[in-house]
Amino acid sequence: MILIISIQNDHSTDLVCQYLNLWNISFLRINLEDEIGIEQILFSKKKVSVKLIYKESIFDFKSIKKIWFRNGHFFNVFIQRIKLANSQKLEKVFLLAEIKIINDFIFSFIEKMSCFGSFSLGSPNKLEILALAQSFNLNIPETLVTDRVENGINFINGYDKIITKPLSEAIQVNGNKKFTKQIDIELLKEKLEFSPVLLQQYIVPICELRIFVFNYNFYTLAIVNTENSDTKIKDWRYFDLHRTNRYSSFNLPVSLKKRICNLMKAMMINCASIDLILASDYKYYFLEINPVGQYYFIGRLTNSPIEKEIALYLSDLCHAESNKTKQIRNTIACTKKKSVYKNKEKYFSLTNTFYKNISRMVTQYQNQ
Repeated sequence: MILIISIQNDHSTDLVCQYLNLWNISFLRINLEDEIGIEQILFSKKKVSVKLIYKESIFDFKSIKKIWFRNGHFFNVFIQRIKLANSQKLEKVFLLAEIKIINDFIFSFIEKMSCFGSFSLGSPNKLEILALAQSFNLNIPETLVTDRVENGINFINGYDKIITKPLSEAIQVNGNKKFTKQIDIELLKEKLEFSPVLLQQYIVPICELRIFVFNYNFYTLAIVNTENSDTKIKDWRYFDLHRTNRYSSFNLPVSLKKRICNLMKAMMINCASIDLILASDYKYYFLEINPVGQYYFIGRLTNSPIEKEIALYLSDLCHAESNKTKQIRNTIACTKKKSVYKNKEKYFSLTNTFYKNISRMVTQYQNQ
C-alpha cells in the first residue's frame, strides 16, 4: 500500500490520488488536518514497530510499500488542542516538546523506508543552501546578511539595484504572502531597527525559471517579464498569472541539470521546486530550492502531466510485477502522444512568442 502525507486542499495531491483511484491502486492519504492516534511505537527484539490510528483503524507501517511526503506533519490536532487548553504555559511547552519528539521520530523512521520527498528538509536554511549551491559551481547573486546600517549602505551603493527577501519562509499578511522586493537606503534603515536583513544583488533577467524536479526528471517553466517595469523588480508571484507575464516550457543545459542533481543528492532529496534566473549576461543564477514547493501551475502552463507521472512512479514501485502497471504506462504513452498532436499548434505558438520576447529583451539590454 502507498502512504501519502499531505494537507487539505492541495490540488496536486488530489490529482495524484484521482489517478491512483482510477487505476485501482491501494493507498492511504493522511492530511495535516486529520486526527492521528498512536497505537504503539515498540522497540523489541532489535526491531522497531510503528502503528498509528487513523479514522478508528490501526495501520502498521509494515504494510506500507511506498511513502510520498508531499507536505504537512502528524498530530496537528493534538498540537492545536494543547495550544487552546487552559493549562499553564510551562505545561504547554512541555507537552508540545513531547509531541515534537514523537513526530520527528516517526518521520525519521519513515525516511529510512522507501520514501519520496523529505520531511526533515521541508524548510531548508536559505544560507546553508546558498553556500552548498556555490560548492557545486552554481552561480548565485552577491548576497549580504547584516544588522549594520553602514555595511548595508555600502552594499547598496555597490550595485544598480538591490533586493531583499526573508531569511525564513515567506509570511502571510492579509491573505497575501510577502516575497522578494526592491530595497533602498531608507527602507534598509527601517528594517535594521528590528532584525538583520538579507540583501541581494538584483540580477537583470532575460527570463525567470521555475523548475520542478521529480525523481531527477526536470519540468521547467520560463517566465518572461512584460513591458511593466514593476514586474522586473518584484517577485513574479505578486502578480496575476494572466495579466503581466508570459510563460513557456524551457530546456535547461545538461551540465546545469547535473549540477542541480548533485546539489539535491547532497541535500538527500529526490524532488524539489527550484528558482533560477537566466540573466542578461547569459549566465544561469540559482536563487532557492524548496523540497515541498508548488508545481501545479508548472504542469498546467507547460502542458506536462506531472501528477500523472508521480502516480505512475508510485504505482510502478508498489506493483512492478503486475500487468496493470504496463497497461497504465501504455495508456499514458498514448495519452501523451495524442496530447502532443492536439496541442502542437498551441505549443509552437507559445514557443515562438517566448523566443520573440527573449530576442526583444536581449536587443533592449544590448542597446542600453
